[in-house]
Amino acid sequence: MSETRESQGRFPAGRSGNPVGRPRGATPAKTLQKLLVADGAQLIQRAFARAHDSDVVLASVVNLIAAAEVATALAGAMAKAKPD
Repeated sequence: MSETRESQGRFPAGRSGNPVGRPRGATPAKTLQKLLVADGAQLIQRAFARAHDSDVVLASVVNLIAAAEVATALAGAMAKAKPD
């Protein structure tokens, strides 16, 4: 057993197994956003290729993203074509 843990294997109050911890403000969404900004085109190409090669879960995700993009494009087009 590690010196930092109690006899039952738990960490004492106020102690953590990861003392450095996650940086403040870091979230999975922000990490994903950074990845998309840095390598977005490549990631999307790889996702489409894997979805095409029968990755069912990824195909579902790609379909959801595509549907959201279409909905956004339609909403923008409808906003531009306001009735007189």
